[in-house]
Amino acid sequence: METNTIESMEALRALARKSFQTLGRSETDKDKCTVALEINSYAELQLLMMHLLKVATAALDADLHNVTSVEGTSLAVKNILELGVQLIPLEEAYFLDEVCGRLGEVER
Repeated sequence: METNTIESMEALRALARKSFQTLGRSETDKDKCTVALEINSYAELQLLMMHLLKVATAALDADLHNVTSVEGTSLAVKNILELGVQLIPLEEAYFLDEVCGRLGEVER
């Protein structure tokens, strides 16, 4: 029984190392994590940050002036949505599915 538990824990650790990819440990503060974004250049990063601020500003302006539609923000919204897609932790979700499956096997 104990050997099976040790082997299961080792398999789980190996799977976790392979799966937890969205967050990384901060090199400067071990209590914090980092997220890597796939971008092509510093200019693209700056544009992405500008679009994030434009979308937030447009939302605040619309709310402030009771506007029901905001023109000219399609590109900014598209880029922010693409950023959101990059931040979805798919590998971690696969890991959780695997753990749930294994736990289900143990409980049967």
